[in-house]
Amino acid sequence: MLFFLQSLAFCAAIEVNEKWFCDFSEGHGDIKGRITIYEKEETVPNSVNVTYNEVHFEGKLKSTNENVQSGEFGFHVHESAFLDDEGGAGICSTAGGHFSDGITPHGPKNETANNRHFGDLGNVEFVKGVLELKIKDDLLSLQINEADFFGNKSIVIHDKIDTGIPGDDLGKRVGCCNVKKSNGQKSLLSATILILLAYSLSF
Repeated sequence: MLFFLQSLAFCAAIEVNEKWFCDFSEGHGDIKGRITIYEKEETVPNSVNVTYNEVHFEGKLKSTNENVQSGEFGFHVHESAFLDDEGGAGICSTAGGHFSDGITPHGPKNETANNRHFGDLGNVEFVKGVLELKIKDDLLSLQINEADFFGNKSIVIHDKIDTGIPGDDLGKRVGCCNVKKSNGQKSLLSATILILLAYSLSF
């Protein structure tokens, strides 16, 4: 029985972590790989009942662009999903500007909501063409009824560092992906059915 309960808990964790994804292989550009995106409730330090949600971005990306090999490069959520060309590949230039409320200025990731776009996620660091991504943000949301919901938008990587200063040149868009909801619920259901079957056969 203990194994059965542990297995269900493991499947539930998989479902949470695979709820959303963004596949850079779908877009025109020199960045390839897929990232997992999920939202998790956190408790404010030194409090009991005060909580907030953070969105996590995790995955491994590879760059074949000679300008994006080692160093920090701009990483942002853009205002719309990119459009596909005739061959079905995404065109990064069609993703629009940074996801924002249309009022706040561009700013660094660690700024407050009044001083940065929703999509200003700062920079990510590549090492020899590889990005081991593991960042989180509390100004974005995967709740569809929230103003900062970004489940229908795109993520873009630029070939220059983001200084956080409005008007600074962010460089070319070297990679992009559309944020999509995964079939995590289906995966959880299938895994649960298999565990139930195995459990029943053990008697």
